[in-house]
Amino acid sequence: MARWRGGSTRWVVPVALTAFLAIAWLARSFELDTGKLLDFLITSAAFVIGLAVPAALAAGVLRLLRRVRGDR
Repeated sequence: MARWRGGSTRWVVPVALTAFLAIAWLARSFELDTGKLLDFLITSAAFVIGLAVPAALAAGVLRLLRRVRGDR
């Protein structure tokens, strides 16, 4: 199994900035409330992180158990 080298982490900041700019543009174009859109973005990000963290912890525990048992 190939190891993840973290190369995709360099895209996090540009993608986040692009999402923020897209929300600002949509708010101006359609005369929407920017605060509500940003609240939605924050809530969505918290939901995704809330699902990703337990999944990462479970993967780490499984990896640790495999290492302890001697399976690779």
